[in-house]
Amino acid sequence: MLIRLLSILAVALCCLGPAHAAQPPRVDDPAQFSHQIYTLISQSKFKEVAAQLSDGVGSPERSADLENTLKELEGKTFDFGKKVYDKDYNGALRQIVYYSYVESFGFVYFRFSFKMTSRGWYLTGFQFKESSDELFPKDLIEGP
Repeated sequence: MLIRLLSILAVALCCLGPAHAAQPPRVDDPAQFSHQIYTLISQSKFKEVAAQLSDGVGSPERSADLENTLKELEGKTFDFGKKVYDKDYNGALRQIVYYSYVESFGFVYFRFSFKMTSRGWYLTGFQFKESSDELFPKDLIEGP
């Protein structure tokens, strides 16, 4: 049930982006932005995370849905977490993944996708998935 809920939310957030919204904010530094969001998630500041991410992809109306989904992690202890993937595609696309072990929950991955325009970087997707049997969950890492 939780995996299905996470997948639905992930697909919804990945499909939303600057092309579907009015002027989402530019991200000055994707690495810093991702680290800041990951830190807030690990501190259970889900309302703030949901607001920043939904605004970041240009869909502030999705904030409550994202907050409710993230609350599945509420009360859980983040035992370990680290950035495990940071791929820059020639300064035009960038994907960053954080991995965590969350006690009484499992292994969780948080993916941030960014695209460059003439005005700078934009967050175009956020996804999180849990996985226990693969190094990276299926379809988490994109590109060549």
